[in-house]
Formats: sequence, C-alpha cells, structure tokens
Amino acid sequence: MSSDLEQKKELFPLVEGSEWQLNWEAKRNKIIRPLVSECVATFLYCFFGDGATLFVGMSSLSQQQNPISGRLNVSLSIAVGIMLAIYFGIPFSGGHATPNLTLVFTVFRKFPWKLAPLYVLAQTVGGFIGTGMAYLCFYSTVHNVTSSISPFNGTSLANTDGPFEFASLYVATPNNYVSTGYIIWVEFISNAILILLVFGLSDPKKMVASTPVLVPLLVGLVAFLLGIGVGYEGIAVSSARDIGARLFLWIIYGSEIWRSNNYYFWVVLVVPLIGSLAGGAFYDFFFYDHEKPKEQLPC
Repeated sequence: MSSDLEQKKELFPLVEGSEWQLNWEAKRNKIIRPLVSECVATFLYCFFGDGATLFVGMSSLSQQQNPISGRLNVSLSIAVGIMLAIYFGIPFSGGHATPNLTLVFTVFRKFPWKLAPLYVLAQTVGGFIGTGMAYLCFYSTVHNVTSSISPFNGTSLANTDGPFEFASLYVATPNNYVSTGYIIWVEFISNAILILLVFGLSDPKKMVASTPVLVPLLVGLVAFLLGIGVGYEGIAVSSARDIGARLFLWIIYGSEIWRSNNYYFWVVLVVPLIGSLAGGAFYDFFFYDHEKPKEQLPC
C-alpha cells in the first residue's frame, strides 16, 4: 500500500507554493474557483457537443453523413462531454454544468440560494464561450458549405425556420410540423427522468454513490440514452447551452435567433426547469431518506 502511494506521489507530485500564490488561493477558493469551475464545466460540455453537431451538420449538408449515424455520434459526444464536465467540476463546484441541476440542488439539497444566480450566470458564460470556440474551429467549413447552398447568405444563417435550419446545429429548434405541446411534453419528461436518475445515482445512502467515481460516467450514459431514445427532435439538457449559444448567434447574425419558431427559446428556458423540479420532487417523496434533525445539546 505504501509503495502505491509513493508511486502516485511521483506521478502527481505536490508543489509548494510561494507566498503570493498561497494568498491568492486562499481568496480564490471561496467564490472565484467554484464559478470558474462551472464556467469551464459548461464550456467543455458545450464545446464537445456543438463540435460534434457542427461536424455532423456540415457532413449532412454536404450529403456525406447518414442522419441516423449522425444522431448517434452527436448523442455520444454530448454524453462524453457531460461526463468530463462533471468529472472536472465536482471537486470545485459540484459539477452542475446546467441551471437545471443548480435549481434542484437549491430546492431539495440546500445549495445556497445566494450562489444559485451566480452559478447560472457562470454556466451561461460557459455555454457562450463553448459555442464560440466550436464555431471558430469550424469557421472555414461552415462558410464553405453554406456559401454554396442557396438561399444561404451571411444574414440568414441564424434563421431556424429556413430550409436548412443552420441554427439548429447550435440551439434547440423543432421542425415546423411539430406542435409546441409535443415539444413541451418531451422536454418535461426528459428532464424529469434525468434529474430522477441523477438524484438516485448521487444519493449518499444508496449503493452507487458509495463508488462516486462511477456517478459522472453513469450520468453521461443517461444523457446518451435520452439523446438517442427520446423524441425525434432531440432534447435540451441544459438551458445554459441554448441561451449561451443564442447570445453568440445574436452577436454574429442578429436578433432573428430570438424570434425564430415563435420565440421558441422560452420553451427551452422554462420547461426543463419545471421537469427537473418534478423529477426531484418525485425522487424525494418516494425514495430519499432525510436525516433526522440533530438534538440540541443542553446549555
């Protein structure tokens, strides 16, 4: 056992810090580090997810990609991105990476209310940066493919109602033949199931949480199954990813992204939160064992 510990120390040595580094770390660890952690975690999830979606979308527009295998690739990339985001963020901020988790942890797990808006802001910034970085990685390809397709032009790329629906590579956009009620139901049940399983996997009194290293892996698997098995339109796991992407597209292509599909962004913004609350409430009501209040010691 001691030899194993010595080998780990050699592979990952602890480095002594200078005085200014220790002073900065003491200040950083209270507020700054958790917020930057949430930003980076959401960035990772969005960067890998948007990158895969852009790759498949550009291949599809070039008629080089089968739609079925494309969805499989995107779902797998998003799932792995979520897994890595949680692995990265758990030690520093809990690895929420989505306002849905922040909300349910605040309501059901006593996460501080005063931190919740800051977490959501950090997640939205992470979604914005993730979309931007993915866009830059595919900049030449995007403009090469779209410039050869009529009626594409630089001012219509954010139009989700057009024949090629370019913006759907970044944000949640239903097809015109799909009713709003159907989309609301799919978003509601998908996010309810997601949070139900997240609560079950992370419950400290249950078997899976006794091996916490498995939790992010299993959450990623849940996201993969939801991605390929729930609704032909797909789902919006994180409103921070959608809103962050819309903010980026707004800067690049204009405000049309907010008006598209009859202001559809409100569905992605609100319904996942409601579904998440429903899933969390269901788990707590039927399965969660709360701790008994500690008896006050006599004075």
